[in-house]
Amino acid sequence: MGVTQSQLARLAGVSQNSVHRALHGKSGLADSTRHRILTLAAEHGYRLNASARSMRGGRQHAVALVMPSGRGVHLPLGLALSALGKCEELGLHLHLAQLPGEELADEGRVPTVLSELAVDGLLINHILDVAPNMIDLIDRYRIPSIWINSLQEQDCVRPDDYAAGRDATRLLVELGHRRIAFLHFRSPLADAHYSVGARLAGYKDVLGGEGIGPRVAEAPFSPLSLRGSQAKDDRLRVVEALLSGDARPTGVVCYEADEASIALCAAYRLGLRVPEEVSVVAFAQQTPEACGIPVTTLEVPNWTIGAIAIEALEEKIATPGQSLSPRLAAFRLLDGATCAPPG
Repeated sequence: MGVTQSQLARLAGVSQNSVHRALHGKSGLADSTRHRILTLAAEHGYRLNASARSMRGGRQHAVALVMPSGRGVHLPLGLALSALGKCEELGLHLHLAQLPGEELADEGRVPTVLSELAVDGLLINHILDVAPNMIDLIDRYRIPSIWINSLQEQDCVRPDDYAAGRDATRLLVELGHRRIAFLHFRSPLADAHYSVGARLAGYKDVLGGEGIGPRVAEAPFSPLSLRGSQAKDDRLRVVEALLSGDARPTGVVCYEADEASIALCAAYRLGLRVPEEVSVVAFAQQTPEACGIPVTTLEVPNWTIGAIAIEALEEKIATPGQSLSPRLAAFRLLDGATCAPPG
């Protein structure tokens, strides 16, 4: 059993009021004092016992899906609906909450986040710029949490992007293609979501096994101008250059639907027939259409990720100190009209 507040006060050499302020994120304490109290609380398992006492029954029967605030939040509808359906099946309430990364990295906020949101655990939909101390604090204070679509060593659910990259490339290889390019609009790669590198790695591994050299084409990425005519013109020029010349690729693996749309547009502008002269396969949340043609697609498994994440979170709530291995959701091939043997 964990310590009581009065015992924690004696251990820290402070008043019980100071302990209360530290545990509830209130002002009026020196940073060093707050840190000492919270560290002792974590070491003696106080937060979990205090939370159970405050909830009386030990459970709120609710979880929160938390995401960053501001523009650029990525929450696929299928993922949210899948999580909601699994919660209803398990008799849980699902709350949506905006929780900026700096708050999840704040030692004064993290210990009280469950009680403030009135939930038992968190689905964390922070996919970029995750601060190391955010992960450390959530682990140290045993906040039952599952990361969604994030490359974590434990306690996460994400698409199997590496396997999808292999499957998409293998599809083209088995059709007889030997000149296969990988196209993405997420340059520079180092700043992109992990899935770009994972899909690219799967692509390269298949080609390496076949003795085929990779060919990666990149175009500048700017979220604010993604739908602007200048951005599209820039990308068209990159893809038209890729698809020109005698050594042009006959197959293209596209990171997302945007890349597939530009690839097909460039092919038609160059007078190339799809799929006879250029085959295109993409990763997307559903089968996209480009130039009126349904694109052959590896479907991102958002409709299963939400349910899997809720199941994993229930396990974390039952045993907060247990680390769960990453759970990967498989992509599904959706038939389209953009892949065929090279003609």
